[in-house]
Amino acid sequence: MEMGKNRLQDYLDVALEVYPDVLTATETTIFAYLPILHMTGEVGKFMKALPILITIILLSSLVEAFYILPIHAQQIYDVKKTENRSNIISDMTQ
Repeated sequence: MEMGKNRLQDYLDVALEVYPDVLTATETTIFAYLPILHMTGEVGKFMKALPILITIILLSSLVEAFYILPIHAQQIYDVKKTENRSNIISDMTQ
């Protein structure tokens, strides 16, 4: 952690550092499944849900990884920091 920066900013910096690589990997996986949408016949009808589901799941995962996870990481760190303080105080009083 750099001086003067808080943990949340550190988590956001790390997320931005890996963002291009994760985005590229996600896009290639989505694009690999998109041709299944153009299949015809009974097999096409049966398989149509697969690329749609994969796209929704991967895009949801991106949102979680880059918008929600850094905030949760900060909250978890704050809770652990508070627990450590309370343990030190309780140890001193015993």
